[in-house]
Amino acid sequence: MAANLDSFFHWADPSTGTSRGQEKVSAAQNVDYPGGCTIYLDVEQTDSVSATTVIDWINNWAAQVVDAGYETRIYVGCVQPLDSSQLYYGLPNVNHYWETCSTDCRVAVDVRGCQVFQTACSTSFCGFSPVDEDTYEHDALGGYTVGRQKG
Repeated sequence: MAANLDSFFHWADPSTGTSRGQEKVSAAQNVDYPGGCTIYLDVEQTDSVSATTVIDWINNWAAQVVDAGYETRIYVGCVQPLDSSQLYYGLPNVNHYWETCSTDCRVAVDVRGCQVFQTACSTSFCGFSPVDEDTYEHDALGGYTVGRQKG
């Protein structure tokens, strides 16, 4: 119950998206994460508030990230209120999406689709478990994730 209450209070105020975006930008800059690379947001366990509230929260977060010169990506996990159209048309500063491996709660992103796909949940790797396996590919509009580049 406490986790749901924490999630509610975290997502209930869209201005929290602004402050979280500022925190993530600051953290990225503190480790010299290059501009133009992707900063992620996990959008799951957010169904305790309305889709409109989640959209406003994400848009506030994304504005901070984009204004600082980074790309935004959201992980579209389970138990979230956004549909395919809201994910694409309601989030103008989000161009990268990551899909859960949970087949019972997947939401396709209208027009664009995803670039990262969890292909296995809860595997083991080097003694660590659970580890999620992911694959990357271009989305339907040719977009691709950008991480830290060498050089």
